Amino acid sequence: MGRILELSITQTDCPHPVITAKMKGLSILVMNTVKLSENVQMNFSIFRAPNQKNTKEAIRMLSKFPRLEIHEVVGIKKQLFSAIYSFPTTSALHRLSVFGFRLYPLFANNGIEKWFYHLTNENITPLLSTINDETTKLVEWRKLSISEFYETYTQLFQDIWRIHQVEDLPPPNRQILEKAVKSGYYDWPRKISLSALSETLSLPKTTLSYRLRRAEKELFIQRTKRA
Repeated sequence: MGRILELSITQTDCPHPVITAKMKGLSILVMNTVKLSENVQMNFSIFRAPNQKNTKEAIRMLSKFPRLEIHEVVGIKKQLFSAIYSFPTTSALHRLSVFGFRLYPLFANNGIEKWFYHLTNENITPLLSTINDETTKLVEWRKLSISEFYETYTQLFQDIWRIHQVEDLPPPNRQILEKAVKSGYYDWPRKISLSALSETLSLPKTTLSYRLRRAEKELFIQRTKRA
């Protein structure tokens, strides 16, 4: 039956950990990887730069990674851009494919790439003893239940949607909503109460409730117009 693992690794032969380590606040969602050959892989990924000014710099950093070719920058909007690019197959992808397969998306931030990995059998030892080499280091790992996997997996897509929508809000509603999202106010179950969030933001509870409803209404109107 196998099991699902969450693996956090560093890699020197993969652009995602390398460039996110160099640019603080850069995050990458690797949506798909296709092996063009035994030695070359192609990726489609969504990038979020720390701010709009860093977007072009993030693209430049990606293009400067050794032996990487950007085939197309599919779209750019403020802090977000998506790209199709290829580079030599990483050691981790090449060696760990014999034990199972990666579940997409992958997520990279602060020099670490996080994988959802389906191990095809119950024996984790061979994978753990093989993952580390001169290019790849295992930072941490954990087993995921099916419910934990679904929750974590869907959260990645929700975060991209929130980033895309929230950036179009006028301040201060954008800042308040960003803080609420990051604090876990919109998680299920909630990680922070309205009272605790109001204390964190130094806002009266009634004022915060009004501003959140106002921001949510603006998001809904934007979403309706785009539909």
